[in-house]
Amino acid sequence: MEQLIKTTRGDFKFQYNEVLNAVDALTFALKENTDSIGADIFVLPTITEDIAKTRSLVQSRIRLKFNDEHQQALLDAPYDVIHQTGNEAIRKTITHIGKFRAQHNESTRYSIKLPGLINVQCDFAYMQRLATLFDNLNAEKVKLKDVIHRLAKSVDQRFEIVHDTEPGLIFPMATRTHPVFIQKDILSARFSWEHKSQIKTLTKQQVIEKIDRSLAYAPNHCNNTDSHAGFALHIQEERKLICHYSSDTLFNIIRKAPATPILKLRFNEPKNPNNSGTEMTLRKDLHAHSPVFLINCVDTFKFKPLGDYAGRKEVVSKVEPLIPRLHIYLKDQNKQ
Repeated sequence: MEQLIKTTRGDFKFQYNEVLNAVDALTFALKENTDSIGADIFVLPTITEDIAKTRSLVQSRIRLKFNDEHQQALLDAPYDVIHQTGNEAIRKTITHIGKFRAQHNESTRYSIKLPGLINVQCDFAYMQRLATLFDNLNAEKVKLKDVIHRLAKSVDQRFEIVHDTEPGLIFPMATRTHPVFIQKDILSARFSWEHKSQIKTLTKQQVIEKIDRSLAYAPNHCNNTDSHAGFALHIQEERKLICHYSSDTLFNIIRKAPATPILKLRFNEPKNPNNSGTEMTLRKDLHAHSPVFLINCVDTFKFKPLGDYAGRKEVVSKVEPLIPRLHIYLKDQNKQ
């Protein structure tokens, strides 16, 4: 087994500065030649700290009463999306490339998304320059992610080290690479909303440990001794239920995640023959966390902008959770 070589705070600080230098070089080049840039961006509402905390509590169920299991997560309320073009869209795109910290009451729990499509039509020299600058920035971001990962084995320890050195840093925004496509023949670009769930697999022992840890949150579930006793009894019943299964049984935690903006790019080239389905041309589905850059690509493709978020339609699941409070499901429904 390969041994993890630890990194230091100094390594993190150095690599973070390398990322910032790469950001400065790229944004300087973009500001130099904005006449060659066309932009469509979609501004989403700000997720404040208060909203983030409410989401977290409802998603985790940790601090909800154990008989409040059917409360819906506050992820699904409809909201408007602002479509911007022109100089303001270009300015916000350039700012977003170097935005790694929350500001103005923005939450540090969620990435600050700016879906968009940036179309650059330029001469060969500028195209090469941008390609090199994007490659450099993406490479430095990959290095930063690796340095952070090797600061400590524990996620909590890594979080403390990073935020002690760079308070307020939003890890995904500092380490996520930028999709760039150069000289591609594009047929269509379509934005849409995607709903997915967060899924984690646990062993029987891990589920039992998770149930037992819930007792530490008993004061948040109840206000008096009788309620405390009721919650303890509820925990006991959950434990008995899981103990019924064999030691090699696997379980899933399945939680709803916030809606994600997606960009579907269709290229005028054959798809990989190993891919199943009836589609004849190549399609790439990208999480539109940041604007996607198209440099000297065909610019007459079909375009579908990101629409307002209409909320999540409630889907009735055929499979019931074993423990609704913790979103615990049996991984293999045929194995008991």
